[in-house]
Amino acid sequence: MKSLAQHALHKVQSLRAELKCLLGLALVVVVLSSCDSGVDSGRIDVVDGNAGVAFTAPLSMLNSRNIDSSNLFLRIVIDGDSIDAISSDIQADANGEYIFSTNLPSNTQLTVSIAWIERIGSVELLLATADKPLFVGSPDSPAMLGFEEEEYDTSIDFDQDGTPNLDERLNGTGFADENDPVERPVLVTLGVEFNLPTLLEAASDEVRARIVAIGNVNDGEDDIILTRDGDIWRGTAQVFNNTSPLVQVQLFANSEIASSESGVPFAFLRRNFEVGNGLTIVFAPEDYTQEGLDALNNDGDEFNNAEETVNETDPDDVLDPGPDSDSDGAFDSTDNCPMMANPDQSDVDEDGIGDVCDPTNDNDTDGDGFDNDVDNCPAVANADQEDIDGDGVGDVCDMVNDNDTDGDGVDNVDDNCPADANADQEDA
Repeated sequence: MKSLAQHALHKVQSLRAELKCLLGLALVVVVLSSCDSGVDSGRIDVVDGNAGVAFTAPLSMLNSRNIDSSNLFLRIVIDGDSIDAISSDIQADANGEYIFSTNLPSNTQLTVSIAWIERIGSVELLLATADKPLFVGSPDSPAMLGFEEEEYDTSIDFDQDGTPNLDERLNGTGFADENDPVERPVLVTLGVEFNLPTLLEAASDEVRARIVAIGNVNDGEDDIILTRDGDIWRGTAQVFNNTSPLVQVQLFANSEIASSESGVPFAFLRRNFEVGNGLTIVFAPEDYTQEGLDALNNDGDEFNNAEETVNETDPDDVLDPGPDSDSDGAFDSTDNCPMMANPDQSDVDEDGIGDVCDPTNDNDTDGDGFDNDVDNCPAVANADQEDIDGDGVGDVCDMVNDNDTDGDGVDNVDDNCPADANADQEDA
């Protein structure tokens, strides 16, 4: 059997590895919250590359008569592809706060892994874990990564008796004894309902139809089979009664990205819930906060992955959508008049050049307001479309007025010389 210390280390390492795919991030405050009752456990602030860590132990641990807070410590690991892992075991100070500081390189994508561990004699018992992505931007782009108690995975169960380590400690049962408690938990049904973020309501029907949702409980150990109904995914999972499994959902722009090892979701939300004897939980559209969506920005530009999904731009390309030179809300890469503001992007002749900068409307060559297919003089402007003889050729380009053959201004039926011009109609 593994030692408790080995088990704890393995769990932290596996959890970090499972969320490697979340390393594309924004340079903004990151606080995932799906309800107003969320309780902050701590946060990491990064300013000018200086990272300050300040946490307090979860209230459930502090309020337990069976857990001695002086035996609790916080293990934090910060790693990424461009830096060596930074690891520290932090003890509480006189104020019960877990404080730590380090330096982080600019413009670096990282993963922050934390674990709450209780020292019991010679063993270290893993009680709760959490992993989150962190993007450290330029010195003038501070970052803040917040953790809430509802985001911790507390399902770690060393003796595999169905009762998590934390619950065993809170209840005073044997965390290393698979026969304690005697009354074993039973499996109950957990129902889930995942909705699209409110921001995605602005996406086209085609974009929304391609979106894929992946849900699981307890940090990916158990995937939830989901059935889609419009913009809602529903599914069920079997969990132990009277526990607090961690439920999470990731939303991807399409199935190809979702199946990629390097794929990064445009939305990510996780919460633990006390299931009792069964429960259905809902992640509503408004639960995905702006801060939470901004946490996922794979190319580090000013648009998070969700916004790039709506705009149908590449979240992996910092040049897409690129600049907006004329500040009309349409980016140069897709703007049909990139140097002249035209927020409506109107293009009457559909030649890819917006009307405000198109010198020629290919559908209206003479620019008189009548498309060529209905203009009686398509090459000569005649906004009045006058056609005195009604032959379908406008007067300004009609060489012959069929009603006045000699063009003397007198219609043939009244002209005493219809073939020879004689405007005076003299008849001596």
